[in-house]
Amino acid sequence: MKGDVVLKKRILIIVTVLLLTTIAHARETGSTFESIFNGHWAQKHVEYDFYKNYFEEHISGLQSEFKLNNTINKEDFLEIFEKATKSKVDVLLVKEEMQKPLLRRTAVVWMMDAIEVEEESIMSGKDENKFIDLEELDNNEVEAILKARKIGLINGHSETIFAPNGKVTYAQAMVLLQRLSKSQYLRRELTPLDASNLVPFKTIGTITEHREQREGLQITEKDDVIIITVVQRFNTSGYQIEVSNIVKLADSKYGININIVRPNPNHMVLQVISFVRTTIEVDKNHVDSDYIFEVLNLPKGVER
Repeated sequence: MKGDVVLKKRILIIVTVLLLTTIAHARETGSTFESIFNGHWAQKHVEYDFYKNYFEEHISGLQSEFKLNNTINKEDFLEIFEKATKSKVDVLLVKEEMQKPLLRRTAVVWMMDAIEVEEESIMSGKDENKFIDLEELDNNEVEAILKARKIGLINGHSETIFAPNGKVTYAQAMVLLQRLSKSQYLRRELTPLDASNLVPFKTIGTITEHREQREGLQITEKDDVIIITVVQRFNTSGYQIEVSNIVKLADSKYGININIVRPNPNHMVLQVISFVRTTIEVDKNHVDSDYIFEVLNLPKGVER
């Protein structure tokens, strides 16, 4: 009789241990796609493969019960951005800044930096602005938001509210980057090119001015050379633009890669809008007669 009682106690202990182990294991493995997305608005928008390939390792490390509502920082967004889209945005931010929450306005600017905008239908859209909360943004940000909406990359909180200063959650980041990765306008990263595809050029100089100028690419011809000027707007002085290389992309089409040199953080800079113009020369003999140049990585805004 006594032996039966002891045996029952032992069985009870074993069952209890197994039950607790099962519960613990269930908690550890409970962060599955289904459990994380169950009842969340993003459930019907995010595909399992996209989550598994690009977000699972980030999401699983979060401590919050409502993981999808956590704010994503700039560093994580950019890391996933490059993997998911096979594209790259040149962002010059210090480590401390990269750890800060990503704002909706910044996310859209970065996304549009990876978009081909050759079609005129994308370029024109300012007259269709229905958002009433973009007044404090600069022209680059407004233009990026309107273009992104026009090609279906973003939606506002409503028809008239975009909330540009809202923080991007992991759920929002997933939806945005999944849309971007499938966009027909996404500029895919080029495969490595050999020296035969590089076009020689000569740098004439860089000038900084404070009067309003047209941003982008300006091309003229003089004798046997093509004069190319890249113009970019910055919110402070002290920035420089350097052309790193020119590469042939296809018949008659050439891409210009640039570097943005930030001001020395130890030096005082004028808090005034500046337009930086960098000019180079290309010998006509090195390009096709019906050449087309484009800047591959000119940022739509540089965050300070």
